[in-house]
Amino acid sequence: MRVGDLVKIQKWCKNKHRMAIVVRTEPWATNGCWIKYVDMRPSETADGFAVNQNLILISSRDIS
Repeated sequence: MRVGDLVKIQKWCKNKHRMAIVVRTEPWATNGCWIKYVDMRPSETADGFAVNQNLILISSRDIS
């Protein structure tokens, strides 16, 4: 995952089917990234760390 990618949370996760944007990656976290939810649902956590395996890539960031 790269910063700017639009992702959807997998169906087996607590926040299933929610949409988010990747906002940060870390060199030490090769299997995860920081996300920010973009839907308007009220939530206790508006952002957090997600494992890449639990994310579905919807739209990749355009690098041109």
